[in-house]
Amino acid sequence: MQLRGPMNRLRELIRAGIGLGVIASVMTAQELPLQIAPVPPVALAEPVWDTPNLEQVFASFSECPEGSVKFDDLYYLRLQHGYIAALVAWHQAIETQVRPHVAGVEGGIRNARAARLMRVMVGLRLRDNPAVPNAAPLIGRVTLVLPSDWGRNAAGDVVDLVLFGTEQGFFVADVLAGGIRPYDATLQRATRLLRI
Repeated sequence: MQLRGPMNRLRELIRAGIGLGVIASVMTAQELPLQIAPVPPVALAEPVWDTPNLEQVFASFSECPEGSVKFDDLYYLRLQHGYIAALVAWHQAIETQVRPHVAGVEGGIRNARAARLMRVMVGLRLRDNPAVPNAAPLIGRVTLVLPSDWGRNAAGDVVDLVLFGTEQGFFVADVLAGGIRPYDATLQRATRLLRI
């Protein structure tokens, strides 16, 4: 399924937090269809967490600095772990499709914006499914100081990564480079901001 027409593209890009320069470039493109992410399978075990339960889960991440975790919604849905790779591949396909047509994304859509884009597009797919409660997908952004080299980034770099909550725990992804790893205690200690 694809969104077509400039108003649909504009609305979804704005929701995804894409900058005005990028939006203006998209508006001038002749034909730029955007794929919508496939409907994610929701983890079966306790698929909906309310904010207190989620805060308790993050409290178990005692290494995260106090006040660094922010919530945007009341209820969340965990994704199947295997869906992370599908979303990263989807994002890379979108990047390949958009980059030749849009000024300002030569270096790629940053991970912080990618997290928002994934959350919006997956949320759109979930909203009309009567079997899924009214909840946001557990996709967010984490800003941290890398404790060691990872992918295209060196130790000490301040990076934004996409955070995913799954039935196997929390994972971060660098969607620009394609790397996925557990959000472990070492990364938690390096966290400056985590927003879901």
